[in-house]
Order: sequence, then structure tokens, then C-alpha cells
Amino acid sequence: MTDSNVGTPVVSLPAFDPVVHRAEPSSLAGVRGVRLPPFGKAAAYLTVRPVGRLPEGAEYRFEVQQHFTVGQQQRTPLFGGGTYVVSVSGQPQSPHPVFAPSHDPDTDPEERERIEREAEEQRLDVLPPWTHEAVKRARAETPEAEAEAEDDDG
Repeated sequence: MTDSNVGTPVVSLPAFDPVVHRAEPSSLAGVRGVRLPPFGKAAAYLTVRPVGRLPEGAEYRFEVQQHFTVGQQQRTPLFGGGTYVVSVSGQPQSPHPVFAPSHDPDTDPEERERIEREAEEQRLDVLPPWTHEAVKRARAETPEAEAEAEDDDG
């Protein structure tokens, strides 16, 4: 069968049993007794309803899993399933970027300089101890680095 308006195939849905299972938000729900042969198919009619106001453009995921139970096992092996995404209409809001204070455009320039000076003073603290002497020698051999260090100290 095809849709006469757009020419795309239309798949007829099977008749569904009038059984209704309800689940609380964020809870685990299950249906037992549905047996599928290898590569078999099953159909389920799912309705998802919000229980509160949802942000525009948000996406929520839930899983439908097929487990195989032998006897009264507590943990059953996973045999198949799928993940479904429910999208809320509208455009999602862009998250506000998070900046370190040293890179935040709203940080006062004097505060940014103070942060950078403190970082420079602590630079040797993040290097392995066996490199400290080599770094000090390299700074001493580089006149501009020595001048900057004296400016920072004075």
C-alpha cells in the first residue's frame, strides 16, 4: 500500500491487545511472557506523556530491552533492544559557556593580571621536582626571562 499524497510506502500496523501497562517516570517497567524467535518481531504501542513542564528542544531517551529468563534468575542476559529518543518541540537553548576567571571576558583586567602573576609564581609547583633546577638555569641564561622575573619581584 502507498500514500497517494507523497508516494511513500505505508506499513500497516498489527492489531494491538488492549493491555495497558503504566510506569512512573524514571522507573523500570517490564512485560513478561512475550516470546520472540531469533530475528522475530514484536510491536508495542507506546505513549509517553510529560509530567511537568519540559524545556523546549530537550531530548529524553529510554530503552526497550529484551531479556531471556531461565527459571527465577535474578539477573537475566540481555538479548536485544533499542534506544528511543523523545524530542520536545522547539529550539533548544544554547548552554551558557563556562570560563575560567582568567579567561572570562567579564573579569576585570587588573584581576586577570593578578591571576596570571599568581600562576607564574606557582608554575614550578606543577613541574616534576627534578626539572626545577633546569628551569631555573634556563631562566638565568635567558636575559629577557630574568628581567621579567625581576620586574615581577619588584
